[in-house]
Amino acid sequence: MGTRAFLWTYLWLLAFTTLTFGLSFIHLGTLSVAMALVIAGIKGWLVAMFFMGLREHGTAARAALAVGVMLAALLIGFATADVATRDLPPRLSPAAGIAAVSDAPAQ
Repeated sequence: MGTRAFLWTYLWLLAFTTLTFGLSFIHLGTLSVAMALVIAGIKGWLVAMFFMGLREHGTAARAALAVGVMLAALLIGFATADVATRDLPPRLSPAAGIAAVSDAPAQ
């Protein structure tokens, strides 16, 4: 693989980094996380294929990469499910917190 491919890959990585930076200033709600993950995935794929040389390697190296990506997706999925299914803690008013402290027995 020649220098030209590395240069184009580098320029694409810079473009996606600029896009990520620009999107950080735009409020897209929950879509912003999805967009950032898609862009990060594309950048990771570019690095793996060109800079790590997985384009020239055999099936075993690609299978190892696929297993790693699946495990990372599983970890992210479980963490998201954990946060999404948590109950919010009960809220106490500041007055209730002060009353609870003043009702404590003196030592």
